[in-house]
Amino acid sequence: MSEAERHDSIEQIRLDREFKLRVLEPGFVARETVPVGMLYDPQFVYGREPDGCILMGDVGGHFGSYSPDRPHGQFLKLNPLDDTLSFVMRPENAPAAPICSIRAPGCFGPWGGHVFTASQEFPGRRGAHNRHFVYKLAPGGDRSELFCKYPVHGPLNNGTPGAGVGGGFGPAGTQWEGIMWMNSLMNCTIYQVTPEAEITPFLCLEPSVTEAGPIMPIDIQVAPSWARDYAGELIVQGKPGQTYADEHDHAKHPFQFLHYHVDRKGRFDPKPIDIFAPIESQPAPSEFGPLAGNLFYVDEGKVDLFHTSKHDQRLPYTAKVMRVDASGKHHVFADNFQGASTVIIFENRKMYLSLFGKSYSTGDYHEPDGTIYEIEYRG
Repeated sequence: MSEAERHDSIEQIRLDREFKLRVLEPGFVARETVPVGMLYDPQFVYGREPDGCILMGDVGGHFGSYSPDRPHGQFLKLNPLDDTLSFVMRPENAPAAPICSIRAPGCFGPWGGHVFTASQEFPGRRGAHNRHFVYKLAPGGDRSELFCKYPVHGPLNNGTPGAGVGGGFGPAGTQWEGIMWMNSLMNCTIYQVTPEAEITPFLCLEPSVTEAGPIMPIDIQVAPSWARDYAGELIVQGKPGQTYADEHDHAKHPFQFLHYHVDRKGRFDPKPIDIFAPIESQPAPSEFGPLAGNLFYVDEGKVDLFHTSKHDQRLPYTAKVMRVDASGKHHVFADNFQGASTVIIFENRKMYLSLFGKSYSTGDYHEPDGTIYEIEYRG
């Protein structure tokens, strides 16, 4: 692609990804922190870097031009003081693309502070539908390393552990200490990983277990204190009715995540539970003005990347940032943006949002349409 063609391509992406986010609460101001042209499918990683920067994995990122036969992906840092980006792992050093990266706590054997990620065995769309591996990035490292390989398991999609996503870690002092969960949306299986790199199936959410259709395990966490009645309990967030290999029809299968309880013996209860807020919700810090302590999560609207489907048209502006107050009431905090695997992270007076845009891997879209937004409390 010539420089002129690249310029025209970026300009078209800017039009398609026009910033329209609207904050509905007084005292808050929104802006686009990192515009299109630099990121592909960014996802923030919780937990600060030693220098105070915010780490993000990017599923996309290539050198020269995209090739379905060469690895892709990158890790970068965002400096909240001046909005600059710097490379941690460049695309040419990426053995596998980082997907849903999670940072290990100190109780995960010798790996405290390491970042673990679900990664494709093969590049591109083909890789998204085949077996995944678990990679780790060491603190201060510039290249991720293979940790373990998802085993084939279960009756769904020939047991293929494709479409891997990171889950969570067992907290110190609980029966789950020393456990990391990694999920697969192809075979709807949650895997249990030890610090010794042993990976075994933990739960397969197929019809004999769910007493209905398959459930894709989007996330699994030991619920924090804000979960009230479920605090300290193991919770699975899932999308019922389809597997990742199915084409998504929003009319037939609305983008709805439900929560399920797993008891202390690892038994799955197929009846959805009513939890205080979605398990990925983030509490606002004291600097976030009158909304400090409220919980925030994203309703992605009509964009569902948890399937093999491509998005060929301009993404709809249907996503919302939701907040949950102390009474448990849910409010729309901000709206009118293009949702797609959005991650929220707080930095003092600011909320940052990492936005995918169209999917680099499964969606087969290889242009840098990823963005970072921020919402700042100014009083």
